[in-house]
Amino acid sequence: MGFSKLITIEQLAKSLGVSRKTVLKWLHQYDLSHVKIGGSYWLRPEAVEAWLTEHTIVSSSHRQK
Repeated sequence: MGFSKLITIEQLAKSLGVSRKTVLKWLHQYDLSHVKIGGSYWLRPEAVEAWLTEHTIVSSSHRQK
């Protein structure tokens, strides 16, 4: 079984430039995949990338023609 490195919500928040509170909101309101070990939330980077891709909105002014 292969294990990928897990990241904390604090690490994700810092890398995306958002608050810890925003990441917690995503976990609970928008089904961002995570695991809770003890009192800490952990995320798989590949799951975060997939979630971001799925939830990215491209405005019509930025679409290629």
